[in-house]
Amino acid sequence: GDACPLRAAISVCNPYDLSASSDAIDMPTFRNKHVYAPAMLMGLMQLYRRHKKVIESGPVEFDAVAISKIKRIREFDDLITSRAFGYEDSADYYGKCSCAQFMPNIRIPFLALSSLDDPVCPERIIPRDTFRSNPYLILALTQYGGHLGYHESMTSSWYPRPITEFCAAMFNRLP
Repeated sequence: GDACPLRAAISVCNPYDLSASSDAIDMPTFRNKHVYAPAMLMGLMQLYRRHKKVIESGPVEFDAVAISKIKRIREFDDLITSRAFGYEDSADYYGKCSCAQFMPNIRIPFLALSSLDDPVCPERIIPRDTFRSNPYLILALTQYGGHLGYHESMTSSWYPRPITEFCAAMFNRLP
């Protein structure tokens, strides 16, 4: 809204709707089952293990046995994320924290880079009407890129260039 202290914002491969994104990552495609879902869950579990003492130092009890059996991101969010942050479950967390519902209130330039082939944020959950109706929102939509995979070679990605250009334009132009 109008009280935001930021001058501009950028989002790359935003999930927009966390529930729909969680459903998408659970789709039984090769790249979801063998690439994205395992890598994302492994990263989440590593974060949990690294910060376990802090996470579990609060008033909420965690089920260590259930946590040791987590196989899906939604299970992680049910057993860890939602409990650690005071939500009833993953549905409550997803419903209250999905950003698409807040986007109509954005009042600073906001660039969103999304890909039509993103398995985590598929095309159907990109809130195009919200982008069309809010003049502060800019949707840069590419045909290919996957989820954070905007590669131009084996060792480099091209997406930092438009982000850098957007930042330069925002900070050179804004008071």
